[in-house]
Parts: sequence; C-alpha cells; structure tokens
Amino acid sequence: MIKKLFTVITLILILTSLSFSQSDTLKVKKGGIERSGGFARVQAMGLNPYIIDPFFITVNPAWATDYYDFVWGDLGRTATNFGNDGSGEFAGFNFRVTDDLVLGAMLTRNDFGNQYSIGSLNAANTIITQINGIVGGSPVVPLNNNLEVLGSFKLGKLSVGLGVSYAGSTNQNNPATGGSTEGSASQLGFNVGVVTHTNLVKLDGSVSITMPSASYTTPNVKETKVSQTIIQAQARLFYKLSSKFSLVPSATFTTSSGTADAAGNSSDLPSVMALGVGLGLSYQVGDVLVVGGPMFLYNSTTTKGTNQEPDLTNSNTMFPIWNVGVEWDIAEWMVGRFGYFAVTSKATNQTNAANNKVNETVQTNFLASQAVVGVGFKIGRLSLDATMNVDVLRQGLANFGNANAGPTFAYLSLSFAF
Repeated sequence: MIKKLFTVITLILILTSLSFSQSDTLKVKKGGIERSGGFARVQAMGLNPYIIDPFFITVNPAWATDYYDFVWGDLGRTATNFGNDGSGEFAGFNFRVTDDLVLGAMLTRNDFGNQYSIGSLNAANTIITQINGIVGGSPVVPLNNNLEVLGSFKLGKLSVGLGVSYAGSTNQNNPATGGSTEGSASQLGFNVGVVTHTNLVKLDGSVSITMPSASYTTPNVKETKVSQTIIQAQARLFYKLSSKFSLVPSATFTTSSGTADAAGNSSDLPSVMALGVGLGLSYQVGDVLVVGGPMFLYNSTTTKGTNQEPDLTNSNTMFPIWNVGVEWDIAEWMVGRFGYFAVTSKATNQTNAANNKVNETVQTNFLASQAVVGVGFKIGRLSLDATMNVDVLRQGLANFGNANAGPTFAYLSLSFAF
C-alpha cells in the first residue's frame, strides 16, 4: 500500500517539479539547512550520526521546524525479484500552519529500521512472538502500519516538538457454541524534543517512551499478557569552532523492562540497557562536507534468575565504531557521497553452571565493515537520494548487456520541499 502511494506521489511531484526552473533548487535550502535527504543519505555517509538530515525527525520531532512544507520518506531496498515491495519503506509530511507552528505525520511499517524511533515496531513484534509461543499458534496478530502525528513550535531560537504514535491489532473468534477467544496487541509511543538555532551552537535533544503490549484471553483460563516499557534519550551538540570546523559530541541512552503473566504466574522480561557516546568532527568548505569520528557503545541484556539459578547478563562493548562520510556537488543537480562504517566489539556471554554459578565467555568480534557510495539527484524542489550497489561499480563495462546484472541502487529516499 505504501509503495503504491509513493508511486502516485512521485509522479505528481516529478510533474510539479518540472514546472519550476533549475534555479528553484536553491529554494530547498532554508536557514542554512538543505531541505533534502533521508536514510539513504545517512547510510551513504557511513551511517553517520554527526550530520543534520531530515531522517532525525524520526527521533526528534522538533526538527520539523526546519523541514516544514516537506513531503518525504524512504522507498527502501529490495533483494527480491523485480516488482516486489522493498523493505524499510515509510512516508511522512510536515506542513507549516503558522510562522511558528508545524504539524506533520509519519506512517511506518513493521520493517522500519530505526530502533530509536517511536515509529519502530521491533519491540512490539518481539513480545508478540513471545506470547504466541506461550499460548501456541498465532492468535495475536503482529503489528504493522504505525501512525505517528507530530508537531513542532518555534519559540525564538528554540524549537520544541512532540510526537505521538499508535499501532494495534485484534483477532477475535466468536463461535456460535460459545467459548470466545481474543488476541490483541498495541503499541503507544510518545517523544518530546528540542532543537536550538544559534550561529555558534545547535543542540538536538529528545526523550521517548514506547509501551508495547500483547494479550490473549480464552474461557476459564487467566489472561496471558506481556508488556514492556522502553525509555530512550539522545543528544547531539553542533559546536562551531570556526567557519570551517564544527565539533559534534553525541550521547544516547536506552533502558527497557517488562513483565509476562501466564496462567497466574508473573515473571520479568529480560531488562536491557544501552549507553553510547561519540565525538564527531565536521569540516565544510563550499559545497564539500567531510564529517566523521569514533563512537563507544555498550549494551547489556540481563535475565533475572530464580532461587536455583543466578542472574545472567550478556553484553556487548563496541569500540571504536567508525562513521566517516564525504559529500560534494558533482553538478547543480547532482551530489556525490562516499562513506565508511566499521565496528570492533567485545561480547560477553553468560550461561548457567552447577551450584548457582556462571560460565562466562569473552570474545572480540569484528563486525562487517562497509564502504558505501551514494548519489543525490535534484529536479527543482524534488530530491532523490540513493546508495549505490557497489557491485555495479565493480562490474564496470560488464553492466552493458549483462542480463544477470543486479540493481543499480541499494536504497532510495525521496523528498519534496515546497
């Protein structure tokens, strides 16, 4: 459904954009911020957390103040046969109601990848899998089509944003002979954020709370229910050191806990904690942007033990995480990008041993490094950003007349700035 909607919107926007001259491309930039981009741009810059991009509206709704009168989203990626829906698609818009108020909305699917966003359904569908495993079969329908409405209000040099999201499902069985059953699930999310607008410092900070839950009721049996609460916070500071250099420290924090009730017995879900800090450096001269830096990320999952078994904690320490990206104008209508992403991690895993003791293993892992090439196209106020399938570049002349050649683009984002 979202892909068909995007197809219609794309055709309308392309036809509309062709009515503007090429010089109208400059109108996508307001207040020094280029009103184009998306996850394809972030990915092409090495999954870069140190850049300003509309993708971060998915975490902090206050960015809608900068990306007003803006239709945007991702066309996703696909590794299937031609014509099949891609993964990671979503759509959104922000419209300016007054000079200071912007209202918007986003519709995300169950494959939306930003786990720090209230648009993500990963946690909800994880507990739905868990409750279906408890009761047997698939009586609880996994969630999809998560709708978020958001608003951003500008107070001088400060923007304040608020977002609310909801997704739900139900599965009722009402036989004529009686004995009705019902499986239901929902997720409610809230986020609030601020963005400052000064020449020297720009602060981006937000906090979110997400509450997924699922339940199953059947006659003569106590309700089976699983619920969880996830709290997340993030902050970035863009500090201008000179006309060319900016320092970008960042921090993230996540904690989650929950309970499962089955047949009158209650137990705690594994508790999760994650902490990340990073330090990026941005260098911009003219239309050339070079940005990147190291990051430290620690996450742990603790499963509560019993009288006979101890608590078990599995953790992962990732350092350094490298995110490096370069962006430059190839032409007035085309942008080139190159990025690199690499992670070194140390995983600690615990298992039960005899006499209430714990076995522990510690292992260094080198997660898959990734070099990414991307491009951006601008036709009037329409922007199409893409990451390249690097195998296309490696094939070179073999692309011509090769029936087995793969797709040229790996991921696509689309935006239109009014």
